[in-house]
Amino acid sequence: MTKRKTEVFETRLSRWTELVKEGTEEALSGLSRMVGKKIRITAFDLKVIPVSEVADMVGGAEKEVVSIYVGITGIATGHIMLVYPQQVAFGLVDMLMDCEYGTTRELGTLEASALAEVGNITGSFLLNSMAYNLGMRLMPTPPQVMVDMLGAVLSIPLTDIMKHRDDLFMMSTVFATEGQSIIGTLLVMPSGELMDLLVEEFSE
Repeated sequence: MTKRKTEVFETRLSRWTELVKEGTEEALSGLSRMVGKKIRITAFDLKVIPVSEVADMVGGAEKEVVSIYVGITGIATGHIMLVYPQQVAFGLVDMLMDCEYGTTRELGTLEASALAEVGNITGSFLLNSMAYNLGMRLMPTPPQVMVDMLGAVLSIPLTDIMKHRDDLFMMSTVFATEGQSIIGTLLVMPSGELMDLLVEEFSE
């Protein structure tokens, strides 16, 4: 990679990190209001990784996970996905429903609905923040909660991403309330079209 390309890439990553972090903080503000308690980010790590390595970075293609998927629509498209190991997702449900940790042991309709609302709020606040900062019209699709092997839940968005590029942005986050932490992975996957618009915006 040339010095110029490296500088452009680092500028793009820095700006994208700012946008995603700000949007995530807005989303947590919305979640805090939803559960009636302060939820904060205690760790934030955003990196660019090859699409082919995503599953391994999140725990392996055969790992059973709970994912919350939200599509990006509007001026361009993309994908947002929250991924949690099952036990961590159960803990998140306990946090959301103000239950003692360890109460949730399976995902029924009520529990899945609570997680879907996490996706709805995360997608709405994240995209609203990005749309405001970029002057673009970006909207979330209705959230989908899936329990499956990681490779299966990643197959559709990654197939779409690989049509246009071979890397994506992966963010690992730790959410916490008093006495409880939830470790999860937030994948923000802009399409090639959206990435081109972002690059154009960053270059101005």
